Amino acid sequence: MKTYFFKVLITFLIINPSFTQICEGKKVVLTENGKCNSNSWVLFFEDDFNGTSLDFSKWEVPYQGVIRDFNHQNEKQWYANTGDSPSRPLSNNIEVSNGTLKLIAKKETTAISGNYTNWSSNPPVNYNSTFEYTSAEIDSKESFGFGKYEIRCKIPSGKGFWPAFWMYGEGAGGRNNEIDVFEFWKNNTSDHNMTVHYDGSMCQSDYNGPDYSLDFHTFSVIWDNYKIEWYVDGELKRCSTKFYTLLGQQVDCNSLKAFQPYIMNKTFPRDNMKIIANLALQSYSEYRPDGSTPFPSILEIDYIRYYQRTP
Repeated sequence: MKTYFFKVLITFLIINPSFTQICEGKKVVLTENGKCNSNSWVLFFEDDFNGTSLDFSKWEVPYQGVIRDFNHQNEKQWYANTGDSPSRPLSNNIEVSNGTLKLIAKKETTAISGNYTNWSSNPPVNYNSTFEYTSAEIDSKESFGFGKYEIRCKIPSGKGFWPAFWMYGEGAGGRNNEIDVFEFWKNNTSDHNMTVHYDGSMCQSDYNGPDYSLDFHTFSVIWDNYKIEWYVDGELKRCSTKFYTLLGQQVDCNSLKAFQPYIMNKTFPRDNMKIIANLALQSYSEYRPDGSTPFPSILEIDYIRYYQRTP
């Protein structure tokens, strides 16, 4: 009976809008009080893109022309790369000039016939397909943990674009850790999507704001052991905590007490992640590019920064 009641309670918390969103809950009893750290932020990683080329001491360009979504169910573009055939010059889709990084989406005059490997298959499988569009992704060489992640950028506008700024890493046992600071899809440059993934589960939220393609905006995420907060231009847009009361109320570090029962949000990253920025092209028919899509178009980035709190 107790187990049945708990399952009903969790379901109620998820679907009832009067409660905070808990995407996958588990009842736990903590063994210690929460430990807060509100010390000052210290800049730990930064790129202001003031040079004339991408700084490869900070960034890497993924090897493959097809990095994920090997069946092209959601996106289909050939990313600038230095490996798979054909190896496209990075300058075709990546430019650093006038103090910004440009990730450039293009429609190619001649479609690319690309060979690539699906590394998620066991054993890996080689494929070939044609690609009308090219674009770019950059990944930080280093992985980072708790802290503040920030980008100032201007997203493109046009049918089919899917710009994103996010963090991703794999922990013990191949557990996926991911926080999407922003994604804009379905041809809506006002719908700011904010998503968390962990170990095969996800927790997504969004809101409708202004048209973010009209100007530069600053998107930030603060991630610590107890909560994730999303900000746009300094304004809090979403907060997801790791622990909740049994009635679904958010609990931060200063309210967590040892030997008390809580609901733990299982969809909460634990492991270090790389910083990623990319501009994809949607492949599903309703939203993919058409004759109205402006090419070339860019995701223009003024800076990317990562801060840690002092101990």
